[in-house]
Amino acid sequence: MTSRIRKLGDDTSWEEGEKAYLDHLKQFSKSSKDALWKYFCSDFFHDGTVDFCEIRPDLKTVVVGLNCPNIKHLQADGEFEYLSADFTCTFENVVAFHIEEDPPTQVHDPGEAYAVFLCAEINTSPLLETPVASDEEDRFSSILIELLAHDSVIWMEIVFSYVSVEPKAPVAFSLMEASPEFDIPTWSPDE
Repeated sequence: MTSRIRKLGDDTSWEEGEKAYLDHLKQFSKSSKDALWKYFCSDFFHDGTVDFCEIRPDLKTVVVGLNCPNIKHLQADGEFEYLSADFTCTFENVVAFHIEEDPPTQVHDPGEAYAVFLCAEINTSPLLETPVASDEEDRFSSILIELLAHDSVIWMEIVFSYVSVEPKAPVAFSLMEASPEFDIPTWSPDE
């Protein structure tokens, strides 16, 4: 799979790329308890902002703060209002971390900078086709995230063996997940 966010070729439609990507995902075992599938298989973080990105001192842990603006709350009148929730995504046992800007831009004031999460792809990294040295029997996964910052696209790719996604307000998020008044766009095995 060589997709870079669902593109097979210049003359390929988004739908064709999406179908090829979903066919690609069929080869992997998925679980709704696995944060990679639950939060990154669908459009959970689409249009959310990146609050921070941090590489821990062990150089094998990457922590990303993401906002999800896509939670729908059903109102009494039958209409939905959108709510936001903040999450901390921790990628562990990272063996590759790459950021690329397309096209590169001039240096700007970081105080005004923020990136918006557009889309993600699971397990499309060419690095997964090459055996990755590890003392452990970990199975590695990859995520490619397409971000928009000002007028350029930023690609962030991580190859790792474990990811956790924790809401900043875990009790409130658990109550939302349990309530039929909320539509939370996480992936589930029924899809």
